[in-house]
Amino acid sequence: MDKLFGRSEKCYIGYLDFSQKIIEDKNMNRIVNDIIYDLRDRKLLHWIDPVSIFKSYMTEKRDLFDALIPLVSLEIHLKNGLVL
Repeated sequence: MDKLFGRSEKCYIGYLDFSQKIIEDKNMNRIVNDIIYDLRDRKLLHWIDPVSIFKSYMTEKRDLFDALIPLVSLEIHLKNGLVL
């Protein structure tokens, strides 16, 4: 399709770059922050500190996105009734 219209780059329709959105959008940042604190308060993951991972991601701009998203996903599933 790109060859037909002469486009040199791919168009990402409906694509959201969550790693950038969490940093740039204060509402998305607040949502992720609340979710991470809720996960910490459950005291299920005593061997890691999700809050420090989130803070390091935000302040140091370290590449912790791959660690952060599974934690957010876990808490969303737990809030939805997932039983461990």
